[in-house]
Amino acid sequence: MPRGPKKTPAALRIVKGTNKNDPGRENPDTPLPVGELGEPPDHLSDCAKELWLEMAPYWGEVYHRHQFEDLCTARADMEHFYAICEDEGWFYVSDKGNKLRHPAAIQFESNRAFANRVASEFGLNPTAKNKIHAPKPARPSPADKFRSKGRT
Repeated sequence: MPRGPKKTPAALRIVKGTNKNDPGRENPDTPLPVGELGEPPDHLSDCAKELWLEMAPYWGEVYHRHQFEDLCTARADMEHFYAICEDEGWFYVSDKGNKLRHPAAIQFESNRAFANRVASEFGLNPTAKNKIHAPKPARPSPADKFRSKGRT
């Protein structure tokens, strides 16, 4: 297991402008985008396919297809487990009289955590978006405007 923070993806380093700090460390074999995600795979559930079609325009390129598939599956499972919890309750009383969380509630929370992790990897939640800082364009100074009019 590598130590320290996860490496920042190359695309985010380019957006942040930090890719120029050490150009020799760039991976020349980084996959390049080759198109859109396309249609959902046949093996996904109907709910996951609907989520795929809804979110695909905002997601990314083809080489992210497996992560996107994981996200759609986790979100579809969340909806399934949420419906079970709403129908049967989020808690139940055991034979010994203890109040316990419903197994579907545990699965719901596990899938939600996984979906949030995948989404944050690609900057799809507000916290992750705040971590991306693109370089701001240089603002012209008032002196530049004055000089452009032919006055010195």
